[in-house]
Amino acid sequence: MSQEGAESTPAGGFGSRSPMGAPTGPPEPGDAGSERPEVFPRAPLFTAGVDQLRGSIRVRGHLDRIGAQLLCDSLVALHRWGHQHLTVRLQPAATADAEARAVLTDLAARLATDGVQLDLR
Repeated sequence: MSQEGAESTPAGGFGSRSPMGAPTGPPEPGDAGSERPEVFPRAPLFTAGVDQLRGSIRVRGHLDRIGAQLLCDSLVALHRWGHQHLTVRLQPAATADAEARAVLTDLAARLATDGVQLDLR
């Protein structure tokens, strides 16, 4: 590209956007998508604390299918660290819906083929 081409802007200019398409300033009147939806912070559905030494995970809050799948990743990692007995402890007021329990039950069955015990308390 020539120096002249590098210093020129495309026909129509960039407007309020950078060459990569990201906004560089306040939106111009008439810009499509200039209104941004309000975002409100929400508390997480669940939190989990992993105890690598004991091979256990403490769960607080509500555990749904997605959360259970994330929890499975942590349990598999604990198994890879050499744990043969894994425990998921639901703290008082913690809940797990039917789909979450099914995900964990399925994982327990798969781990059992490797001689690993998974307890849900």
